Amino acid sequence: MLPCQEKWFTIAQFYNAAKLRQKNKIQRLLKRGVESDLSNPRKVTPLWIAATNGHIEVVRLLLETKSVNVNATSVSGRSPIFYPAANRHEEIVLGFLRPERASD
Repeated sequence: MLPCQEKWFTIAQFYNAAKLRQKNKIQRLLKRGVESDLSNPRKVTPLWIAATNGHIEVVRLLLETKSVNVNATSVSGRSPIFYPAANRHEEIVLGFLRPERASD
């Protein structure tokens, strides 16, 4: 596999792990240096995906990296907190609103 292909394959694994609630896989990929806040062409990040799907464990892990932008918006103008708030995922919403996140 070419280096460029390997990089994109790893990023795809990271996105899929966020979507499928695979916390351990995300931890391994973060240790390998995968950037936690990359956005796809629709400006959706792994945090956005995990939050939208209600995956609190993955959301917590990504928030703990302190390298994710909790205010990043997709091309539709929605931030990662939008769908958890709309779907009443209170624990996820509270994770975004913790005082230590206020400076982000």
